Amino acid sequence: MYTTIFAQEVAKVGEQVCITFTIKDNSGIAVLVTGLPASFKISRRAGGAAFLSLTDIAGITLSGSTAVVLFNTNQVLVGAVQALGDLFGQLSITKAGNTLYVAEGIITILPVNS
Repeated sequence: MYTTIFAQEVAKVGEQVCITFTIKDNSGIAVLVTGLPASFKISRRAGGAAFLSLTDIAGITLSGSTAVVLFNTNQVLVGAVQALGDLFGQLSITKAGNTLYVAEGIITILPVNS
């Protein structure tokens, strides 16, 4: 599997965000991910503390070679404060004991009045 950069997602506070990924290997061939552990983290920057962490148990659905991440922007908090602006999202899948970063990109959360 290789890391793909997803298109910037833009949503206002309180909106649902749904991002669908097709997981592929370095040759561009779809990789089956059903049943594998997965996590999606949103932070201020790559490697930063997660404001929101989703898993294959809650927030991520894996089926065939597709991963669907679903969350509400209200869930993205810094302490008890709504996170706004450009944030970093990263999807990882664990296969054969190795954590593989399969997708990453920018998620922008705008205030309601913008």
